Amino acid sequence: NIREIGHCADVTGAVGINIRDNLAYVICFRRSLSVVDISDPANPELVGEWRSGGMHQAIDGFRIEFRGNYLFTGFGDEDFYLAVFDISNPVRPEVMFRWDEIRYSDFCIVGDVAFMMGRVGDETFYSVSILDIENLQVIATYHANYLGGTIHYSNNRIYNHSDAIKIFNVSDPEHIEEISRVRRGVPPPGRAPVSLMGNFVIGSYDEWGLLIADFSRLRDPELLHFELN
Repeated sequence: NIREIGHCADVTGAVGINIRDNLAYVICFRRSLSVVDISDPANPELVGEWRSGGMHQAIDGFRIEFRGNYLFTGFGDEDFYLAVFDISNPVRPEVMFRWDEIRYSDFCIVGDVAFMMGRVGDETFYSVSILDIENLQVIATYHANYLGGTIHYSNNRIYNHSDAIKIFNVSDPEHIEEISRVRRGVPPPGRAPVSLMGNFVIGSYDEWGLLIADFSRLRDPELLHFELN
C-alpha cells in the first residue's frame, strides 16, 4: 500500500537519484543536478541546483555515486562521460570536470576505485583509480565481446547485465577476472541497474520485462525468465 507523503514541485524529469545526509541529489533529464532537503519528508525543499551549460554538459546519468565531497555522474545520452562535481557546499554544487578518456554504459565506485563498463562497441571493463581526483588513472582492463549494459557491486564482485549475465571478481582492482556467466536466452538490458538478492541476479529489459538468474552454482548458473505485462 504505497502512498505519496511529500512532493517537490520544483524538480521534474528525474532520471537518477541518490541520498546522503538528508539530501537527495537528483539528475533532471539533460538539464540539472538538483539538491533537495528531505529532512521533512512531507515537505521536501529544493535547496541547491546546478544547470547544464549546453549539450556538452547534457546531464543524463542515471547513476550517482559519492566519494567524500565529490559526486560522480554522467554527461551524455545513453552512453556517458564521467562528470565530477564538488558538493562541499550542497547549496551550490559545482562541476569540476568531464573525464573524456572513457565512454561508459554504467559505473560504480568502491573506495578509491571506479569500475566502469565501456559502452557497447568498446568491449572493455575498466578499473580506474580515483585516489587523485584531478588525475584519474586506468589501472586495469578486461576485454570481451558484447560488454556494456548495467552493473552492481557486492562483496568484491561486479555483476553485469549485457548480452549475458556475468560475474567478475574485483577483489584486486588491478586484476579483473570473469568467474561465471549465463548467456543463452538473456535479452538485452534496460536502463535500470542490475541488482542482487542472495544468489539471484535480477535485471530488467525493454522496460517491460524482468529476468532472474540463479548463480547458486557458479559453474552451472540457471536463467529464470519472467514476463511482466
